[in-house]
Amino acid sequence: MQNNAVLPAQSIFVLVHSAITGPGIWEPAADALEQMGFQTLVPHLPYNLDPPQPFWENHAAAAAEALAHVPPEAPLFLTGHSGAGLLLPCIRQLVDRAAAGYIFVDSSLPETGVSRLDHLEEELPGGAEPVYKALEAGELLPRWSDEDLSAEIGDARLRLAVIQDLRPHPLCYYTEPIPVFNGWPDAPCAYLHFSRSSSYEIPSARARQAGLPFCRLPGGHFHLLVNPQETARTLVELAGELLSSGAASTR
Repeated sequence: MQNNAVLPAQSIFVLVHSAITGPGIWEPAADALEQMGFQTLVPHLPYNLDPPQPFWENHAAAAAEALAHVPPEAPLFLTGHSGAGLLLPCIRQLVDRAAAGYIFVDSSLPETGVSRLDHLEEELPGGAEPVYKALEAGELLPRWSDEDLSAEIGDARLRLAVIQDLRPHPLCYYTEPIPVFNGWPDAPCAYLHFSRSSSYEIPSARARQAGLPFCRLPGGHFHLLVNPQETARTLVELAGELLSSGAASTR
C-alpha cells in the first residue's frame, strides 16, 4: 500500500458504527486519529426497534444530521465498519455534498435492493439459515456472550463494553432492502480487511479484483477496538490513496 498524497489536516473521518453495536466500537480509533492531527466524527445511530421509517433510513438520517455543521471545504472520508458499510451511500445521499472517499472496514459492499440477510447468505454459506430461523422465531440478534467474543477480543474489559452496548434487532431489520443511489460510487473507495473475519472474504476479494486501495490487518472483526493505533494509521494511508486516485481521475 503506497500513500502518495499528503492528507489535509482538515480532513474528517466520519466513523460509522454498525447498528447492532454502539459508537464505542470506533471511539479508541477516533482518539488515535485525533492524536495524529486529524478530525473525526462518530455519529450515534439510534436504537429504535420500531422506527417510523425503514431502519436504514433512520440510521442514515441520524448520521447525516451529525454532519450538518461540518465545514463544506473539509474533505469527508465516510468510513463504515461491518454493517455500517451498507449505509455509506444512503448517508452520502442525505448529506448532499461530495465525499472525498469511502472506506469499508470489514464490511459488505453496497448493492442496491440487497438486504443484510442476502449479504450473509452469500458471504457465509450455511450461516444465514440458523440466523433466519432464530429471527423468524422472534429472537432479537445478535446475542453475543463473553465466550463468543473471547477469540476476537482478548481484553475482558473491552469484551464487556461491547456486550453491554449490543443492540439486537428483529427479522425486519435483516431483511429490509437497502438502496444505493444511481451513480454511486461517486468518489473512490477503499477496503480494510481484518484477516480472521472469514465472513468478509467475498467482499474483500471483490475489492481487490476491482483494484481498490486495500489493506489486510492481522486481527479479528473488532481489530479497530483491539488495536486502534494500527487501525488509525491504516485509515490515514488508505485515505491518502483515495485522495491520490481522486485527483488522478480529474486530470
